[in-house]
Formats: sequence, structure tokens, C-alpha cells
Amino acid sequence: YSPSQREEVARLGGVAETFTFGQDDETLTHDALECGTYYPSVFSNDAPAGYSLNVQVTDSACADDDAFSCNHSADRALPFSWNTTISDLTLCPKSEDWFKHRGNNAEIIASVRPTSGAALSSMSFQVFDAAGQQVAEATADGQELILNHTFPDDAFYTFRVSSTEAATYE
Repeated sequence: YSPSQREEVARLGGVAETFTFGQDDETLTHDALECGTYYPSVFSNDAPAGYSLNVQVTDSACADDDAFSCNHSADRALPFSWNTTISDLTLCPKSEDWFKHRGNNAEIIASVRPTSGAALSSMSFQVFDAAGQQVAEATADGQELILNHTFPDDAFYTFRVSSTEAATYE
């Protein structure tokens, strides 16, 4: 089960299961649609016995395993610092990464640059205020998306990077 399914698991015992009497091998297939740690629960009705757990990831899965791999929504936006470059960030096709920072009553220039995978034209970089309203969008300039915006207050703003293709970016 995924992190957000803990209450459901407590109520139902699991979100996917397999149970077969008298067989040594059982297969369970589950689509892991949420980032985070998944927790298998293995048990036996017979006397205690050893077992092997084989986990396979299909080729169709996208490996969004960068340093911030769980920041795919505004409510899970991760803070970042101005004047820094964060490299090797990844996006799966049609996904988003979210970050947040205080406005600091200042003009800010920020950029997103694809380093492999997606074409710049498939990516977007936007800023939203505390009410969730878009207040700025980056424009393409050479090999990167440039955002030049004056933040009028000290509130938190969220920054969304999205792509229609798989991408590695900074």
C-alpha cells in the first residue's frame, strides 16, 4: 500500500491482495501510481515458513527517482533557495514537479533548462500565489525557460514545472 492509503489499509487490511490455499507460488500485480514507499504485508496460515519476495518494475514505468521525487502536487511542493542550481531533476511524461519559496518583495529571475529527454517546447514553468492563481509563466529563451517576475509580497508562492515528455532538467 502507498503512504496515502494507510487509513484504507487499517480499515480493509490492504489495497491489493492474493490468497490461495495449498499453493507455494502466488502472484500479485499492483500499479504503484503514487510516489513514496510501498509496504507489502506477507503472512501464512500455516506454520512459520521462509519465503522469497520478488518485486518487478515493468518497462513502462517511469523512473522519477530524483532527489525530490514526491513533489508532484502543490500541497507537496518542496522549498528551494534562490541563487542555487538543482541538477538532475526528472519528470515522467505528463507529470509535474512543484517547489515553493517566499516572494521576498523582490524581482526574481528563475529558469528551467532541459538537460536530456524532452524538447524545451514540451515543458512549462509557472508560478502560483497562495490562492492557487497563476501569476506568471516562463517564456522560452534559447535553451531554457526564463521566468522574470516581481513578487509583491512576502507570501509563499508555488512553482510548477511540467512536461508532456519524459525529461531531465535543472
